[in-house]
Amino acid sequence: MEKQEYREIYILIGVTVAVYLGFKYLLPLVAPFLFSWFLAWLLLPAVNFLKKLHITKGIGGSILIGILLAIVGVLLLGLGRLTLVQISKLIKNYPIYQQLFEVQTKEICQYCDELFRLEKGRTLVFVENGIEQAQSILRTKVFSGVSQQTVFGIGKIFSGVWVLFLIILGAFLIVKDSDDLKIIWEESLWYQKGKSIFTKLSETGLAYGKAQLLIIAVTFLICSIGIYLTGNPYSLLWGSVIAIFDALPMIGSGLILVPWSIIKVLKGQFFSGAILFSAFVICQIIRQLAESKIIGDRIGIKPIFTVIAMYAGLELFGIFGFILGPAALVIVKMSLQSLW
Repeated sequence: MEKQEYREIYILIGVTVAVYLGFKYLLPLVAPFLFSWFLAWLLLPAVNFLKKLHITKGIGGSILIGILLAIVGVLLLGLGRLTLVQISKLIKNYPIYQQLFEVQTKEICQYCDELFRLEKGRTLVFVENGIEQAQSILRTKVFSGVSQQTVFGIGKIFSGVWVLFLIILGAFLIVKDSDDLKIIWEESLWYQKGKSIFTKLSETGLAYGKAQLLIIAVTFLICSIGIYLTGNPYSLLWGSVIAIFDALPMIGSGLILVPWSIIKVLKGQFFSGAILFSAFVICQIIRQLAESKIIGDRIGIKPIFTVIAMYAGLELFGIFGFILGPAALVIVKMSLQSLW
């Protein structure tokens, strides 16, 4: 190979290693303030409008952040209240549902025995053994560490509150001094050397962040409506759980909706099964189209490479790697274009 080819390989390796180390060790230190910047970016158009009414950015930012927190708080309290009502109703009716579960389990197992021509009761024994083993694992490995996990969880709650405070404070300070910060940033050496990279990365990150929030909201809405149409009284509770599962890479809404729809069909409730499966299909179509379209268009990379980057990020950085993978791909691609 020629010297130029060796140089390009060395640059590729160097940039990739630098991006990995930056994401591994530097990003956790500044992550809250990236959220602050995202929140400030959302508020700045309204703040600039208020500035035309002779309201300073500091006061305007405070007002808008307060309004935003109030709206989010009211929505969370409303949804939380409805969810708690459904949870309390579920706990109250637990003995009834437990008995119903046992009856339906026996019916499904009997159906499987007839379908696969097994000895009568064989499937039920298999299922009961599985449930007993699961309960044993819960007792030995989960409940035994409840006290320790409770203390750890309380610490996490306080840590989360502190991080949330830093995000809000950071957003306020960024909004307040946005003009000065913009000048400082554009005059910095980092910006001059990596202007195209930062511009592309910020566009991708903002678009992806908005897309994820929209997808989660749409998933919650679709699943809640679908479950409500099946006559289930816990539609909001299930919609919230499924939306959370759907946001987790390699898990998705299918972990709940697909088995649920199959059970409905086996019980002869074809309409309910069709609704649940349709909700799953719609959620998947929306997520796949939105993610591949937004990320692919923003970074100018074919969707297959975006998917590969998501998987690699997931393996390297865990759940957050689903976002960090495409971001790393953008940085590497734009850095190589600049250096080559």
